[in-house]
Amino acid sequence: SWAREMCIRDSLYAVSASGALKWKATLGAAVKASPAVTTDGVVYALADGGILKAFDAVSGTEKWSATQTGNAGGVAVDADGTVYIGTSKGIWAYTEGGTLKWTCDMKYNVTERGGSLAIGGGVLYATLKSKGGCAAVDTATGRTLWTYASQAGDSYHPVVDSDGTVYFCEKNGYLYACLLYTSPSPRDT
Repeated sequence: SWAREMCIRDSLYAVSASGALKWKATLGAAVKASPAVTTDGVVYALADGGILKAFDAVSGTEKWSATQTGNAGGVAVDADGTVYIGTSKGIWAYTEGGTLKWTCDMKYNVTERGGSLAIGGGVLYATLKSKGGCAAVDTATGRTLWTYASQAGDSYHPVVDSDGTVYFCEKNGYLYACLLYTSPSPRDT
């Protein structure tokens, strides 16, 4: 069975289903984003300072690392192995081997402390701080497709359903639903 990964302070822990520690790795900065685990056994963890590290899920051996800037917001992996990270300074995509694929065309302030990224239909959704709402980014190019501003604060936890609707929450209790490639009233980006 796959290990459960959890991040505490500057470390990533792999804990077995029975609760035994399998391994621990230090990232060197505060970890505020949930890790992502692939079906082929790679764990990706993002720490403040834009520190991204890939680990073997079984042994905890570091496979590769990369560094951008900003506070950790989110990490997600799509079916082809592309790894996406969002921080308070921007959004980037990496190959499964650690090579930078693209830098997003806009400098977004991705919400830290939680799941701030979701993928669906070739689109990466990032929830943003300070009424930024949600940004939709083309996974192939890093080009912004649209943004939708929220009403009162930071946004969190995007999810995408089978018809391409993205849902996200706002700190002050609002729930938003936006359609893929369109939104009720997009703001200019």
